[in-house]
Amino acid sequence: MDETKLREAALQLLGRATALPDAEVELRLRQALDPEYWRKFSPDLSIGPGAHACGEAIPLTEEDVGKHVRKLNREGYFQAGPVLDPLVIARMRRVIERLRDTGWPPVFSFVYDEFWDVVRTPSLHKLVSRFLGEGYEQNSLMWTYYVVQAKGASGWPPHTDSKGRDTRLTVWVPLSDATVENGCIYVIPSDQVPPGVQPNYRDIETVTKDQLSQFLRAARALPAVAGTLMGWHHELVHWGSSATGDAAPRISIAVEFCGPTATLRKEEEPLFSPSHSPSFTERIQAISKGILGYAKFEPLMTRFETLSVRMREETLK
Repeated sequence: MDETKLREAALQLLGRATALPDAEVELRLRQALDPEYWRKFSPDLSIGPGAHACGEAIPLTEEDVGKHVRKLNREGYFQAGPVLDPLVIARMRRVIERLRDTGWPPVFSFVYDEFWDVVRTPSLHKLVSRFLGEGYEQNSLMWTYYVVQAKGASGWPPHTDSKGRDTRLTVWVPLSDATVENGCIYVIPSDQVPPGVQPNYRDIETVTKDQLSQFLRAARALPAVAGTLMGWHHELVHWGSSATGDAAPRISIAVEFCGPTATLRKEEEPLFSPSHSPSFTERIQAISKGILGYAKFEPLMTRFETLSVRMREETLK
């Protein structure tokens, strides 16, 4: 068994060994389902129905949008920024730090409006609708990433998000500066992937030495300041790189959008409007789904499996 698989196995065992005690599950369940708990937890963020404005520090022009969509079509990704209001980004970053300090998975940040609003700005709406088409919607898959300040800490390994080069788009927002020292995103631009590899990457077990050489030469680091808007289609090969331990943690969020012609998978539903953020109950359901679905990438999330199942059960009653 290689080092990566040994590490994953050890983390899974640790997660099971440190599952939340029943009493803590009950306490956190009551807290998780109570909007007032979260309002007091972070008074400078909001939880409320309907649409909310999230300011853009540097809105994209029509020329910018066209440039980024052309890059998406040609290379499979875009990087536009910094677009978002730095004051909002700072508040978002602070609540994630507090969630970690109090033992909550960072993905609970999605109880707050701001974590939905930053991907509903006018600039991003123009860009996503230009790429996916009018009528696109957000699916239920989202995550909050926290790469700790430690040598060798990293984001998720090289992967593609799903099948769907033209029908799905992931949007990734750094809430702290993402650098080559703290694990920024790397990509293999679509126009530089060896022939036949990209659409089948999820099923490939081995590559030739020549293909590996092409991958290594094509790998592109995407450092980004906090508040940047980034994204990629779902067949782009990408990953979070390893940190050196000499830089601040890398904190970010990601969401997914589906075009109007996409054939939906069960785990993507329900879909959410790009103009209004979901209800509190829908947010809790999506958080639960994320914890249960992404434990394969973050095995320590197995600690919260029982809580997540209970959250889902309670919100579906």
